Amino acid sequence: MPGPPRHPPPPDDCEAAPATDICRSCGLCCNAGIFPYLDLTAADRDRLAGGGVPAPERIAQPCGFWQGQCTVYAVRPAACRRFECDTLGALTRGEIDRQEASRRIDTAIALRAKLAEKLPGEAAQRDLLNRWIDAAPGERAAEAGNAFAELLAYQLYIDRHFHRAARGESLSPR
Repeated sequence: MPGPPRHPPPPDDCEAAPATDICRSCGLCCNAGIFPYLDLTAADRDRLAGGGVPAPERIAQPCGFWQGQCTVYAVRPAACRRFECDTLGALTRGEIDRQEASRRIDTAIALRAKLAEKLPGEAAQRDLLNRWIDAAPGERAAEAGNAFAELLAYQLYIDRHFHRAARGESLSPR
């Protein structure tokens, strides 16, 4: 049974809207747990530059601005402002409580950590997936199969509780 939520408090200089402290401290959409990259608009780059932060057109995940919490929350990109994962949406609508939201986040983080032990880095995970797809059934090693099963379990959990991309949402500008 998971213990109390492991999420740090939000930065002191950020407005505290209901449930957003959990959002700002989760980081799954910032650390490649959900999205592989974030496209920035010209307005995003200008806003970040106005805050003294140089920004490229695309930020590869994990986001360099994520350090246990968002370090540019006040000037974060529009896609970050727009995105609401399924868990945060359910919490905001009162469908789940903070304890359930924290449990989902803790479970996702634990699944990701377990996966990272076998496949450190997003590139290794994508490479495994591509090798698995390309290999003939007899060539798929048991170890790779176990790692692939963990990757699939993680992705299914993320899709169920956090990710809207399967329904057309992404972190790219519209």
